Amino acid sequence: MTRRFKKSLKTRNRKRKRLLNLRERIKTSIKITSIEKAKSFVKNLSQRVLEDDEWLLLSKGVKFIPQPSLKGLRKSIMNDFEEFERKLRCHYLFHDSKNDSKHPFYINSGYKPAYSCGTLENYLFATKYELSKINLKKMSPNLNKNEQKALRNLVKNKEIIVRKADKNSTLCILDKSTYIKEGLRQLENELYYEEINQSRIANATKLIHDLIEKWQRNDQIDKITYKFLLQNLFNKKIGKFFLLPKIHNIPPEILLEIENNPAKIIEYGFLGRPILSLCGTPFHNLSHFIDRILLPLVQSQNTYIKDTKDFIQKLENLNLNNNILLATFDASNMYTNLEYSEIIEAVKRVTKNLICNNYPFQIPPIEDIIKSLEIILKNNEFTFNSKTYRQRTGVPMGGAASAELADIRMFEILEHILSKYSHRDKIAFCGRYRDDGFILFNGNKNELQELFITANKAHKYLKFTYEISSERIIFLDTEVYKGKRLLDSGILDLKTFRKPTETFQYLDRNSCHPKSVFKGFIKGEIIRNIRNTNDIYERTKIINSFREKLLQRNYKQTEIDEAIISTSNLERNDLLTNTEKPDVKTTIFITKYNPAVKQLKRSIIKHWNLIENDPELSIILRRKPVIAYKRHKNLQEKLTRRDKS
Repeated sequence: MTRRFKKSLKTRNRKRKRLLNLRERIKTSIKITSIEKAKSFVKNLSQRVLEDDEWLLLSKGVKFIPQPSLKGLRKSIMNDFEEFERKLRCHYLFHDSKNDSKHPFYINSGYKPAYSCGTLENYLFATKYELSKINLKKMSPNLNKNEQKALRNLVKNKEIIVRKADKNSTLCILDKSTYIKEGLRQLENELYYEEINQSRIANATKLIHDLIEKWQRNDQIDKITYKFLLQNLFNKKIGKFFLLPKIHNIPPEILLEIENNPAKIIEYGFLGRPILSLCGTPFHNLSHFIDRILLPLVQSQNTYIKDTKDFIQKLENLNLNNNILLATFDASNMYTNLEYSEIIEAVKRVTKNLICNNYPFQIPPIEDIIKSLEIILKNNEFTFNSKTYRQRTGVPMGGAASAELADIRMFEILEHILSKYSHRDKIAFCGRYRDDGFILFNGNKNELQELFITANKAHKYLKFTYEISSERIIFLDTEVYKGKRLLDSGILDLKTFRKPTETFQYLDRNSCHPKSVFKGFIKGEIIRNIRNTNDIYERTKIINSFREKLLQRNYKQTEIDEAIISTSNLERNDLLTNTEKPDVKTTIFITKYNPAVKQLKRSIIKHWNLIENDPELSIILRRKPVIAYKRHKNLQEKLTRRDKS
């Protein structure tokens, strides 16, 4: 009996051991598959060999938010509620006064009324009590221990740079030495940049301050604009220069070769798009002010394209023949190749007949705007690799007014080119979005090439690259081609286009975001595909592909299907029509999202019936409050440390 028992025990132990081994093999197999999938989302162009858990972490994407801690959460909610209280009291006390919040440069005063009225105070007290006892559910972290360790290691590593690719969602890992070498290569070009030992910002700030004070004394700007322009004016912060890897310009076979042998990046050369971050710098608000003045002037240009939707609307209204030629062009390094003097002169010309009454805010004299613009352009200072530089020409990519300034001058250059072009009458359509242009031409290829030969002689520094096709071409995020619709109704066909280097690194479903963000993203992308693709068969193919990509990013089949069903009745023509949203005043409770907080919305509106039953308050506060979430730090903010460069 004892022998039989021992034998059965040994058998059970062997079976248990085999089962454990099988489970371990399955886990290992799943992890290997996950790592292989992770490598498709990340381009490691550095010498550093990434560990398996680092691949898994980085594949989650730069927008991924790790699960935040519960520490200090309740206190944070109560602090956010204090701001909500302030808003409701101000709304009650000043509902009859002029609504300054509609002013484009309005800044919250921060005024804190001590009391409003009995009913509102009862609601606030009751809601505050509800929030004080709100349940906090302990949540499992969305990063395992190995991934958390990988994050700490990557944050501490000072030998690599993590950047999102230019015009792409792909994450790139670069050696810091390679990154700095490319940055210095660009900054050592004396035509565009100069290294400086002494800053001129203090003197420039004084000149700008004197101008703003003069405008205020002479009643040339309103009080709200005055307050906005002074904000951060004496801030000593200067810009930060950084690069986005331009992997979309690298052929796939070369990119693969660099991944397999990172040393090859030196041989082929790493290209980065220079971006100048100017947020919080002394002239950032003034640049915004100038941008708002110039924007309507840019929008009035006959070649202006606002975005993809605007581009499609324009194409849908054209009646074309089957022999039409399709062409796109690109103005190389437009932002840096335009000189200060020509930009300022172009702004002078375009603002000569400016009608100031068309703006919802007061505008100072045009000559003063030009003067302030000159000061801004000549004092674009920034740091890179612990050194300080100044941009000598052009406008900084990342400046608040840069796009409008470049657009104004580019329009003049394009008009000058077209005025010299002998076949201008054969151009059926010419549109431009920033430095990218689109042309439809009723002629032959040689005649169209003459346009770009003329264009490349029109400017001292600006050069144009172009592509001509008789069948299909890419512009913005669409592929424009000749299909059945052109034969039937004279309208070109369109479909959504993605670059070959796009890895579709969509926001990972396990990221710490509200459910509404994921639902809104899926629905928004489907709507974009419906709008950009006119052929139903092509549209179905694109949406099915999108579905597969979402499943790879841990989205649930049910939520994808819900979004598809909710958009199934949408008409493409309706999506291409501009509709104005109703302006309804709503009080917003702003707080940081944490899934550990349950029934937050219920707590906020539980006692709203006190407001609804009050004859006066029910008119002043017509709509229930809504919750808007701020986010915690994502992987981009944790890993892409600009100060590290």
